[in-house]
Amino acid sequence: MTFTEWRTPRVLFDRLDSIVGGFAVDAAADTTNHLVDIWYGPGVVVEDALTAKNWMSPAWCNPPYGKGLQAWLDKFTE
Repeated sequence: MTFTEWRTPRVLFDRLDSIVGGFAVDAAADTTNHLVDIWYGPGVVVEDALTAKNWMSPAWCNPPYGKGLQAWLDKFTE
């Protein structure tokens, strides 16, 4: 498993999910690691969250670390 494939621990996600009242989308996921029923990633609503004009809200996002992280940080500030 690489840094780009690590998933947020379920116990941490569940606690944060309950605080915000439920995340609408997992913005950086795939079929094997999504934590919300709707996610942006290969094979679903939007193939690449970085190209989505507007994200559903509230959005959960644990971006892939390493090369390409700057693009995620830029999207967050957008």
